[in-house]
Amino acid sequence: MPAQDDKLRVLVVDDNVDAAATFCALLRLSGCEAQAASGLAIALAVAASFEPDVVVLDLEMPGADGCRVLQQMRERGDGLADPLYVCLTGASSDENRRRCEAAGFHRFHAKPLRPHELAEILADARARRLRQRVAMAMPEAAPLPAPGAAISQGVRAGPAGNDPLSH
Repeated sequence: MPAQDDKLRVLVVDDNVDAAATFCALLRLSGCEAQAASGLAIALAVAASFEPDVVVLDLEMPGADGCRVLQQMRERGDGLADPLYVCLTGASSDENRRRCEAAGFHRFHAKPLRPHELAEILADARARRLRQRVAMAMPEAAPLPAPGAAISQGVRAGPAGNDPLSH
């Protein structure tokens, strides 16, 4: 298991408290530190103190959808390096994928998240964090890809079983 300082920090924002708690438990079993938040104000407060490497946002939440939460986090900054933003939604449609891409999400996944998708997200986040550390130590290193540049890698639209990544 990685050293304490090397654990990925993942913030899960979902209005379904039980789903967020369950996902956090799975993340902890995967060697991550995980915190849950159930809305915009709580997500902003937790993000400021937790400084996540990954922010997993539900798209459809009362009061503020995932796109608005992402926008607010980016505007506030609050010590957030540049986390990997992941949309995890039960409303997986091409329209929502395009909306999330335009909002700046790095990845878009349908619920339920499959084990290989979680592994890809965590690997992507570890690589991203390493690139950020290299960029800080060596400013002449290549920049990170623009937000949304890799969003198509995680797309799974439509009902279960219609996963374009499995073909």
